[in-house]
Amino acid sequence: MGLSLSMWQLCCTNIELVTGAACLPNVRARVRDALALVKARSVADFLVLIDTHSDYENGELVHSVDKHGNVWTQDATEVFRHHFGPELWKRSLDMTGIKGMILLACGPAFTQLSHFEKIKSLVSSKRLQFIIGFTAHSVQPSVVMPFMLQTIVEVYIHQKPVQLALEQQIANWTLLSHTPVVLVCWNQEGRLISQRYIAATPFGCVWGLPPRCGNQLCNPKPGDIKAKRSRQGTGFLKFHCNRCGWDSGGYKPQPKWLLQFSSHKSLFVHNFPLTEEQEDYVRLCPSKPPRPNP
Repeated sequence: MGLSLSMWQLCCTNIELVTGAACLPNVRARVRDALALVKARSVADFLVLIDTHSDYENGELVHSVDKHGNVWTQDATEVFRHHFGPELWKRSLDMTGIKGMILLACGPAFTQLSHFEKIKSLVSSKRLQFIIGFTAHSVQPSVVMPFMLQTIVEVYIHQKPVQLALEQQIANWTLLSHTPVVLVCWNQEGRLISQRYIAATPFGCVWGLPPRCGNQLCNPKPGDIKAKRSRQGTGFLKFHCNRCGWDSGGYKPQPKWLLQFSSHKSLFVHNFPLTEEQEDYVRLCPSKPPRPNP
């Protein structure tokens, strides 16, 4: 569903991702009013909301279904280009106003890095100013959309910077324990940023990061990696794998690249995607004793 907004007029376009609706003449008919609005105004905001599935292996978006029930997938750039229509797609690079997307799809759309680069290119090219997405294996719209709707109100109605609006709305353990949130945007300093917001969970993702065994030959299952905090709190943790017996041998300090973004000490943000060294932090980082109490 694409939304074109201005101070005086709202144009809502809804395109169902099925074979007939995806035909180009139908797309052009659906976006006709939005195109007329863009042509008539020097400044027009738009929001694109895509709600679909993603392919587990390559991250591509399901954009249509044939008569036999087989799904067709394409990368996010192609899905956006096609369903936006050729005229709006051509104009989108030069349009002024707020240009954003909420990509409501399961995690592989973002965690499959080759596909994530396609998503990021929509912002780096300045065709969009921001994209918000999610990295959980399964994302429930009923959980995430109340937070997203309020974020959009703050951005489009109250003209708040998207990074600030998003951080204020998602500083909520209920949301981030359901799914991490990814933001790709141009910030107020004119710099392209890509970051992920995460939540620490008591028996799973310490510091909000999926636990990894230090034994590269081990394939731990959920719950196999146990973490123990030092007396100073969660700034230092030691790890043990119940599957293979690996032990960190000491406490690992919280990564310096993992930052708190709110007053909630269990909520963090980091640049996305992580490097291989960052992904393997627990195994590669030397163990240290906890700092003594002052």
